[in-house]
Amino acid sequence: MPSRLPKHLHDALRAAQLAMQFTQGIDDAAAYAGNVLVRSAVERQLEILGDACGRALAEAPDLRERVPEAALAVALRNRVIHGYDRIENQIVFDTVKRDLAPLVEKVEAELARLPLPDRPWQCMDTRARRNRRVGTLSMCKWSICTTACGT
Repeated sequence: MPSRLPKHLHDALRAAQLAMQFTQGIDDAAAYAGNVLVRSAVERQLEILGDACGRALAEAPDLRERVPEAALAVALRNRVIHGYDRIENQIVFDTVKRDLAPLVEKVEAELARLPLPDRPWQCMDTRARRNRRVGTLSMCKWSICTTACGT
């Protein structure tokens, strides 16, 4: 069975990038706190980020040494999910603005270390896999698959 580590890292990367994108143009925590749509979107991406990091750490425990922020993402995810009524918007906002960029860099570096899949069916994008089955061409959302399997 192929390793799911690339998928988990890609999911973490995408979630972190989206959380950062959702807060572009928001300059302070008060504006963030006042926008329930952005808050909800960011919190969802932080949940995905933490879950993906948790799965990646379970599959590759040595990742904790190279990407210590992954464990912090798991802790934040748990706080957002289990402490939904005690979320401090200032902390979430500061985390997205200050702490996600270094995590993104380290996850990108980890992905660069991994070997590219050598067969198209190892593509981690389920949409691309499904479309291949029915003979439809689609672009995979991750560059790793575009260069490796051409989907």
